[in-house]
Amino acid sequence: MIKKLSTYVLIFLNSIVFTLYGFAKLLGYQLSLPTTSYRFQHTLLKDLKPVNFMWLYHSISPTYAKTIALSQIIVAIALIIPFTRKIALLFYLFIISQIVIINFCFDITIVTKILSLILFVNTCLLIFIYRNSYKHLFSY
Repeated sequence: MIKKLSTYVLIFLNSIVFTLYGFAKLLGYQLSLPTTSYRFQHTLLKDLKPVNFMWLYHSISPTYAKTIALSQIIVAIALIIPFTRKIALLFYLFIISQIVIINFCFDITIVTKILSLILFVNTCLLIFIYRNSYKHLFSY
């Protein structure tokens, strides 16, 4: 009973966070050009802080930002549905791995690093809990 409840709490947490971040991107709160972008127009790339470079790079294409947002929202919804949960976990692991790498390579804030690591560990734990469901993927 406790194992099942904790599993649902992890699923809910991961799903809510991805949904919120996905909608933040769709609404332009993330991965959009900052209003101060003019000052970056006259700055050499080598002089930009890593976080500013990453933000500008990801915000150049609105289509790219919307694609990331939709993938996060779709995976979050699929995570809630029992029938699609196991495949959603694999996609979630792929996406959150990329986020963790970006957060550490581009010197994103420590709070964001910690949150992404928690989501990564949660996802690994959920995959471990559902490990028997994945055995057929790796058997020949």
